Amino acid sequence: MLNEVQKMRHVALKGTTNLRNVGGYSAENGKTTKWGVLYRSDQLAEVPVEDAKRILIEKIHVHSTFDLRSPQEVKVKNYSIENVKRHDVGINTTHMEDWCRAGKPFTAEITHNLFLEIYTAFVLEHAKTFGNIVKTIVDIKPSSENAVLVHCTAGKDRTGITIYLILRLVGVNEKDIHADYLLTNTYFKQPHDADAYLGGLGMDQASMHVLWTVNPLFLTTAEKTIQSVGGLDAYAKEYMGLTAEDLNCLKEILLE
Repeated sequence: MLNEVQKMRHVALKGTTNLRNVGGYSAENGKTTKWGVLYRSDQLAEVPVEDAKRILIEKIHVHSTFDLRSPQEVKVKNYSIENVKRHDVGINTTHMEDWCRAGKPFTAEITHNLFLEIYTAFVLEHAKTFGNIVKTIVDIKPSSENAVLVHCTAGKDRTGITIYLILRLVGVNEKDIHADYLLTNTYFKQPHDADAYLGGLGMDQASMHVLWTVNPLFLTTAEKTIQSVGGLDAYAKEYMGLTAEDLNCLKEILLE
């Protein structure tokens, strides 16, 4: 059962199901993440213009988005919101498509194992991309009147690992980070055109369930991969390309 704070996180916006506020999480030195500065979501292409204006801009004051979808995904479901600057990041994971093109069948176990590979690839292959997102957030200096939103397609994997890294970098405790990650399983609703949107991968229902939910083992895999390269500090500096100043600025922006 959700507590009242978890319920407060969800933002009802037509065309999305997984839009959430990343404020109120406990960090080091008795601080917490600020409410209304950083949001996470599923894709925004189906948000009506008036709802985007009324909710995204006027209510929660989002003025910048980070779109983590691949160029192919963006082409299928593109969006433009007036007065919102979109940063096209484009994290492309082809594990599912490659498996399908090879003519191999999907099972729930295979899909699960592919996600373990994907989360390892996130950490090892896209570190600079995550670092650039952090640097851009530092440059934007978001606030509750100038918020930023990170999204992909479902707001669960690429968005999940991005938010995970940001929260870890500012010292949010592991319990809260995992709770935030798992909230996707409460709020996200599988799109009606899910199979067609993914190019018709031909998955059975058990495999689709794995595809459209999050599993704590996925995040644990990312954590273990970070540990294998020397831990978070080394990963932030050597892989993400972040400086001590970047990290201090990020904490100033997100913590209170």
